[in-house]
Amino acid sequence: MAALRWYVQGSESKAMISAMIWLWIASGLLMLIALIIGHIDWALGLGQTIKSTIGWVKGWALIPLFLVIGSVINIKPEMLIRAICILAFHSFILLVLPYSSAL
Repeated sequence: MAALRWYVQGSESKAMISAMIWLWIASGLLMLIALIIGHIDWALGLGQTIKSTIGWVKGWALIPLFLVIGSVINIKPEMLIRAICILAFHSFILLVLPYSSAL
């Protein structure tokens, strides 16, 4: 959505990424470089490096991505409340199923 907004609106877009978010992005990339250097230093091989990089993406690369999305996309409180309610309902169903099957 953010990329589409930037493409369609171009320079007219009021969605700007703050310096703090750029700092998060730079810090995340610095951690990735440190991860790769550590794998090269300990001679862990390409397979382990790819596996660790995928783990880094799942853990650390999502933080700046969510910050960019939050600063660019206008998220309405009603939409957020509805998503939380749906997630709570699914969690309740998944919590009740194991206990009901044990009876």
